[in-house]
Amino acid sequence: SGMIASETGNSITLVEQDDKRHVVLRSHIEAIRSTGKSLMPDGLEKDLSPQDVADLLRYLTEPP
Repeated sequence: SGMIASETGNSITLVEQDDKRHVVLRSHIEAIRSTGKSLMPDGLEKDLSPQDVADLLRYLTEPP
């Protein structure tokens, strides 16, 4: 399991939370489904102030 980082006709590259990458051949995959979960830890926002959240959103939406 992991987030799909890239796909080809023959394989899918998954990335885990700690940035480990795994290439899986499509012939070894029975099904692909979303868990609907984020890689962010559950409850992380509880430890952030409103300003921290605003700063994070600004950072994520600014062009590189």
